Amino acid sequence: MLCKLFLERLVLRALDAILTKTVLLTTKAMLSRRNLRVKVMQVIYSIEHNSQLEHAEAIHVLQRNVEKAYRLLYYTTALLVRIADNIKKEAELKTTKHLPTEADLHFSTRLAHNPFIHALRNNRKVQDQLRLQMTEEDTMLVKEFFKILSVKTEYKLYCAQENSIESERNILLLLHNLIVKTASYTQYAEDNFPECANELSKISFALEDILKKMPVEPSNNLFEFSNQKIEEDFAKELLIKTLENNERFTTLIQPKLKNWDIDRIARIDMVLMKMALCELIYFDQIPVKVSINEYIDISKVYSTPKSKDFINGILDGIMHELRESKEIKKSGRGLVE
Repeated sequence: MLCKLFLERLVLRALDAILTKTVLLTTKAMLSRRNLRVKVMQVIYSIEHNSQLEHAEAIHVLQRNVEKAYRLLYYTTALLVRIADNIKKEAELKTTKHLPTEADLHFSTRLAHNPFIHALRNNRKVQDQLRLQMTEEDTMLVKEFFKILSVKTEYKLYCAQENSIESERNILLLLHNLIVKTASYTQYAEDNFPECANELSKISFALEDILKKMPVEPSNNLFEFSNQKIEEDFAKELLIKTLENNERFTTLIQPKLKNWDIDRIARIDMVLMKMALCELIYFDQIPVKVSINEYIDISKVYSTPKSKDFINGILDGIMHELRESKEIKKSGRGLVE
């Protein structure tokens, strides 16, 4: 009897997995590699100042920082769902009036039943956002964005025409574009998601890409954003390998500092050079020039005016030695040097 019940449960789980399979989309990268490198740099720099910070804790800090950068993407996605939900509430208010007008009685709730909205609602991160209590500002944004949408000719045609998957997709793309172009959204994002201030355009492109690539029948599937894990894995590996090989990288750098006062070298420069060496040796899919140029560019923003020349000179010398000892091994088209 117990065996039979066990088998029945296995069958039910298998059916549930088929009916609610998870759709993972590889979309345009939301966080640039440079942004991820900066986040790793900041964590390593924190360790330099706080030797009590364990490596495991540092990894947790990094993951949390990447997660923070994604929060606006989840919030904006949840905003689309909330606007659709608000339509249902609007319809109820209009039809329960003491003397509803003809327009009230024929108020369209089509967007509320959009299958892509249903799929987005199933995303776990979006669900976390939807569970949060809406502030007065959130409510005002939802109403403002629907008001902007409702007067658009495209929306009126959408409400009047027969259902089609493409029309359902296109109306969400229109709504998304209306939202990200409003001053109130930009201001809200800058005030409430300061860690995303430099990534607004990439977040916009990422969500647009998600909407364009969602499957034709999304309502039967759980929907997951796949890029976050890819980006987290890159940043995590860069952090771990840089920390694990800290002494080795120091040994490579120190002989090149003969003409430099080591006590006057900016700590951030040492961190950047170690990260660059990590990429040269351990990241075989990233071209040498890309790695070096990235860290030189980062130094222009986060270090001293002379740092770019210093870093370039030191790395150039070490790079030639690593090539001679065949410690730099790049693979893939255009990477073999």
